[in-house]
Amino acid sequence: MSRDRSPTQPWLNRAGVAPPRTRRAVVIGAGLAGAAAAASLARRGFEVTVLERAAEAAAGASGNVAGMAYPHAALPQNPAAQLSHQAIGYLWGEVARLERGGATIDHDRCGVLVIPVRDGEATRLPRLEAENILGARWLPQNEAQDRAAVDLTGPGLFLPDGGWISPRQLCAAWLADGAPRGAITLLTHHHVLTLRSSTEGWIVEGSVGGGDSKELAAAETLVIANAADARGFAPLSWLGVIPVRGQVDVVEPSSATAALRCVVTGAAYIAPAAAAGGRHVMGATFDRESLDLAPRLSDSAEIRAGVARLMPSAAALGAAVASRAAVRATSLDALPLVGWVPEATLYRSVFADLHRGLKPEDFPPAPAMPGLYVLTGLGSRGIVNAGLCAEILAAQICAEPPPVDEALQRCLLPARFLVRALRSARNFR
Repeated sequence: MSRDRSPTQPWLNRAGVAPPRTRRAVVIGAGLAGAAAAASLARRGFEVTVLERAAEAAAGASGNVAGMAYPHAALPQNPAAQLSHQAIGYLWGEVARLERGGATIDHDRCGVLVIPVRDGEATRLPRLEAENILGARWLPQNEAQDRAAVDLTGPGLFLPDGGWISPRQLCAAWLADGAPRGAITLLTHHHVLTLRSSTEGWIVEGSVGGGDSKELAAAETLVIANAADARGFAPLSWLGVIPVRGQVDVVEPSSATAALRCVVTGAAYIAPAAAAGGRHVMGATFDRESLDLAPRLSDSAEIRAGVARLMPSAAALGAAVASRAAVRATSLDALPLVGWVPEATLYRSVFADLHRGLKPEDFPPAPAMPGLYVLTGLGSRGIVNAGLCAEILAAQICAEPPPVDEALQRCLLPARFLVRALRSARNFR
């Protein structure tokens, strides 16, 4: 389980917690994180303005034709696993709710078969079934092949709650979800350049369609959800988030792969042909600090080789009919960044002696920037984690009890990176 980070740890306990005076918010970014945050706030009666630099929502990594959705195949002994194990159920519940409201979201809860390819996985993965976690089943090779309806290279762990989904349609559904209670307004071609605090909250300045800088929006509550670009704003220059480039390919099925009926993953992944209108989706590469959006033949070869390690027939698939590279954001510790933003300069001063091992009672509560929040660093599990993380964030904003264990919520706080730097007596920039 996650290590308890109780309110007796003042560096993770902000001062002056109170719900906002007004129910107006600005969200920067219209990918999965921003769309989910906007929907969670709108359900609480907020009027939300979403500012997106691109011409449409889900223009980045959230715009892939299909994404894989499955919980972390690990025992719930670390925060990443705990979060995804709870978030997968929330995701499918949200999909059902949005569809009841008229949304169209292509998806298939077909299950995911995890083939062990990394050191220790063949021993570790079967434990999920043994401990009755996630309804997982460890399947010997013949049963795994029956489940997938294709030849495989070995046994695997079947996760029945996994599948694939259209992240673009999920974003659209969340952004259209505000009408009954609050209202969500999406403004595209709005490039945010600076954030300025005021007595009333936050003023967001930038350009529209490449024009001169001007005020774009203002609200008491501001949520930064624009992936690794969040580091470009002065209050968040210290944030422990980095860009990661990933490429996915769309390929025509062969006679040997057309029957695939669940997602197969390991060194790479392949989804059933229904995920892309009769074609497989395969991916994904992982290149830290790369911003290059041009598809690469070398990436396609890497993906193909990774899938062939799981499913030999994939080696005979034809060339990709479409490839897409996008940049997602991941944190330095692979956990999302969700919550209030500390006032970094004052925070460093207040907790400058953390490395000396003083007692918690020797410190006051953490200084936070009123009304400023962040939701980013979702990495390769954005589809799974975005919805629940948005609920965690909205609960913080509204001073509600968190929808997850308090200790888990505190593991996600952005302030953790400042704490680690101060404990080691290093400057974190």
